[in-house]
Amino acid sequence: MSDDESTARPEPKLTERQMQVAMLLAVGKKNAEIAAELGIDCKTVDTHRMHVLKRLKLRNNVELARHALREGWVTL
Repeated sequence: MSDDESTARPEPKLTERQMQVAMLLAVGKKNAEIAAELGIDCKTVDTHRMHVLKRLKLRNNVELARHALREGWVTL
């Protein structure tokens, strides 16, 4: 096992809904737009957002967008 393999940690798994919300946030959609698109309440969108940030150890939507680009979830 190489040093990279021993220190690499797998990314926490997101639920399908969390991934949907994360990708829409990463492309700049507002909570209300995401709620309308997914047919859920704005508060639910915010709850998913908070869970995504916590699982990925990110602080805000900007960090989420950078992470999504880096991981190939979204493109420019």
